[in-house]
Amino acid sequence: MVLEDCFRRPSAIARFRLPPLGPLMDGFCEWLHAQGFSLHVLRQRIWQTSHFNRCLRRWDIEDWRDVRGAHAERFLVRHLPHCRCWQGQQSSRAGIASTVRALLAYLSQQGGTAFFTVLPAASNPPVLQQYLDYLRGERQLAQTTCQVHRACLVPFFDALGEPVMERIAQLSPEQVLDFFTRQVSIGAPSLPPSLQSVLRSFLRFCRQEGYLDRDLTGALPPIHSYRLADVPRGISEQNAYQTLSCIDRTTPVGQRDFAIILLLYTYGVRGGQVRALQLQDVA
Repeated sequence: MVLEDCFRRPSAIARFRLPPLGPLMDGFCEWLHAQGFSLHVLRQRIWQTSHFNRCLRRWDIEDWRDVRGAHAERFLVRHLPHCRCWQGQQSSRAGIASTVRALLAYLSQQGGTAFFTVLPAASNPPVLQQYLDYLRGERQLAQTTCQVHRACLVPFFDALGEPVMERIAQLSPEQVLDFFTRQVSIGAPSLPPSLQSVLRSFLRFCRQEGYLDRDLTGALPPIHSYRLADVPRGISEQNAYQTLSCIDRTTPVGQRDFAIILLLYTYGVRGGQVRALQLQDVA
């Protein structure tokens, strides 16, 4: 599996193949696929690798053989907490340390001259570990649900910075709202309700444990969802005319199709009603 099997946009594929990591991106993609990663995870890891590759170019690294473990550490520790280039990356920070470790392992297998230091596994901050234990012990949540909470909170801690506990104690409603707004603007459409639920749960936990001196859950805006809100109201006039113009009206079948589609568009008749009319005519 190569990049063309995972992505359709030529502009994205061209971006992935930029130096210094570009010459190895197809091989890295195949390597990830061979390890059994799903297409969704594989795409996310390629985007995250592209983010790291972008930073390497800023640091004047021209060849993948010049990449060192120190560059990965600089990317994870110094760049990510203050990153301003996430817009358009179509990826999240969840699991990015694992992606970088996998990349370093792959580069080391290619026989480069550099010695790649394997980064230690990312450890949970003490307050996050306490929260996960609370979810499993007191709320009896499933492991998969706890992983969702962790994935939503890791970017939150990255945004807070160190020391985490002092940042939490000084947390303001404006900071909570700003983080939520930024994450929603770059995340999937299904992210807002999930992120809102996780943040409210974590903030209530911090208030309960005394890490916060006030309840900040009110800083998160309510999310209203309406039934059938995503159902299209109708096609545009231009699209309707384009559809009608594609029908060959020189044949009886084409004339029938043209009449049916014109009836559907003009009067908003349902397809089932058209079939019912046909059945009545036949009867």
